[in-house]
Amino acid sequence: MDNGDVFAYIGVYDSKEEAQRDYYYLQSMHQTGAVGAYDAAIVSKDHKGNVHISKDETSTRHGAWSGLAVGALVGALFPVSLLAGGVAGAAAGGVIGHVRKGLSRSDLDEFGQALDEGKASLVVIGRESIQDVVANEMKRQGRAVERKLDIDGTAFAEELQRAAGKFGD
Repeated sequence: MDNGDVFAYIGVYDSKEEAQRDYYYLQSMHQTGAVGAYDAAIVSKDHKGNVHISKDETSTRHGAWSGLAVGALVGALFPVSLLAGGVAGAAAGGVIGHVRKGLSRSDLDEFGQALDEGKASLVVIGRESIQDVVANEMKRQGRAVERKLDIDGTAFAEELQRAAGKFGD
């Protein structure tokens, strides 16, 4: 967390099981210290087009990086009406605005297209140090999109913290 950068990654998978393997691998890399603060989830769509975010609720939690960051990224990509369950509430407010401001229109389009391509996607948002682990170790995905968000990481973490307090995460 040295420079406050924020990194977003979407890996596209042929199955939810493949995405889950990399999700758990990312958790293990965090436990060894190879990955800093992050939020990650498996994102999929049902036959009606509703977006579902699945995560292991025992995953690592680090202050603001406690589940809202992925919701904000997904909320920036899809209309709130398509977000299933509690995702819409958790991703509301200024957090989505930070993500939208941090990605160009073409980046948002590319992330959205990636989420539409596979049966499941691994979505990660966290400090830029995740990029090396993702690029070098997580090879199950068919396609990967990685971007550094053009935002103030400290302000983003503060907004996540405020949202977490608001939604009781």
